[in-house]
Amino acid sequence: MFDFTPEGIIQFDKRIMEINKRIEKLGEEIASSGAETWHDNASYEEATRQQAMWSNELRQLIQIKRKARIVTPSLTGDHVGFGRKVTYEDNMTGEQTTINIGSYIVLNEDSDETSYQSPIAILLEGAEVGETRQGMIAGKRKAFRVIAIA
Repeated sequence: MFDFTPEGIIQFDKRIMEINKRIEKLGEEIASSGAETWHDNASYEEATRQQAMWSNELRQLIQIKRKARIVTPSLTGDHVGFGRKVTYEDNMTGEQTTINIGSYIVLNEDSDETSYQSPIAILLEGAEVGETRQGMIAGKRKAFRVIAIA
């Protein structure tokens, strides 16, 4: 199963619709590019490559959607987990970062949401305020202290 927040599944569905539209547009481009003269037709070849690429991504997203479930985050409790906003401090640099631990796939680039499958979310999962967690992230040993959970 792939967990999504209610907002996350809306973004996921929007992405599927966007890809469908893109594939349809590419189909129109293929049809208008002179498909009967496909040999040495760069625009036709590029459009068919793009259509194959987007069709593959669409298939993958549909497979995830079939196993998706909407989980309403619990906003109570004192542990880092799905749907919680977490502020943590890098023990080496002192830098503080706040993230929302959310959906399996995060598609809203303007959000501070981080997938529950991300290395930082996995490392901090279950931690309490004041607790330090250590582990490898991007090939480097890191240590983070949880400052706040909301």
